Amino acid sequence: MLTTLGELVPEPTASFVAVDTDVVLRVKHIGVDESGTVTVDATTGDVTFKVGVLGAEAVDTTVVASTGVLNVSTTAHNNWGKCVDLINASVNWQAYLVGGLRADVSEVTAGNGNLLVMSETQAHVDGGVALLSDTSNRLAFSLSIGGPNVDGNTGTGRMYGLQNVVVTITNAATTAASMLITCYGVNHRAKTETILYRTTYVTATEKILNKDDWGTDYLWAKAGESILVHAVGGSGGTPTLTVPSLVVGAVWRIMGGGAKNTLYVSDM
Repeated sequence: MLTTLGELVPEPTASFVAVDTDVVLRVKHIGVDESGTVTVDATTGDVTFKVGVLGAEAVDTTVVASTGVLNVSTTAHNNWGKCVDLINASVNWQAYLVGGLRADVSEVTAGNGNLLVMSETQAHVDGGVALLSDTSNRLAFSLSIGGPNVDGNTGTGRMYGLQNVVVTITNAATTAASMLITCYGVNHRAKTETILYRTTYVTATEKILNKDDWGTDYLWAKAGESILVHAVGGSGGTPTLTVPSLVVGAVWRIMGGGAKNTLYVSDM
C-alpha cells in the first residue's frame, strides 16, 4: 500500500512483536542445480549449504572449501559481514543482511549467537530463505525500513526517513537494565552502516523517539540507503526479551523527476 501524504501524521510502517522472528539475513540459491538447501545447527549455530538434485543434495564447497559449512566459531566466519561476503563470493548463492549488522558476532556464546536452529530448508525459492535471530540468547532485535532486494540492492531513487520509533521491552531480569537503541543508514552496495541517532533507556518503561529527540521532522538516510533500527541490551543488567515491541513510523521520498520531494507512507 502506498499513500501520498498531505498532512503528515505518524503512521507505523512495521512492527516486531514476537520473540525469535527477527530476520538476521536472507539467503537464496541461484545456481544451476535443481535444489539448494540451508541448515542451521542446533548446538554450534554453524550454517551448512548443500546443492544438487532435489532430495539428493551434497555440501557445496563453493561457499567454504571442502566443507560447505560456515563455522561461526572461526575467525574467518565470526561476524555477519564476513559470512555474507563469503556466501556472495559463491556462484551458487546470494545473501544480504536484514536486521543484522556486519560487525554483529555470529558465534554462539552467552549473549551472542544470532541464529535460531533451522532444519534443512529449501532456498531455491523467490526471496530466498530467512535466517532468524535467537533473540532470547542475543538479547537484541531490529527492524529494517526500505531494505534491499534479494540481490542486495536498495532502490537508489528513494530516501527513507524515520518519523517515530516506539520501543517496549518486558524487563523481568532487573529494573536497572538498559537498552541501547541505534538508528543506522545502511548502504548495502558500499557495505557501510552509518549511525544516524543513538540513545539508551531503562527497559522497565516504553520509549518513544521522534523529532524532539533528533531535532528535525524526519531522520533521513541518504538516497539509496535503508534504515535499520537496532535495539540491544546495554549496561546495568540484562533485559529479558519476553514480549518485545518495536513500531516504526517512516516515510520515503522519491528523488528526481516530477515526484521530487513527494512524501509517502509505505507498509514495508
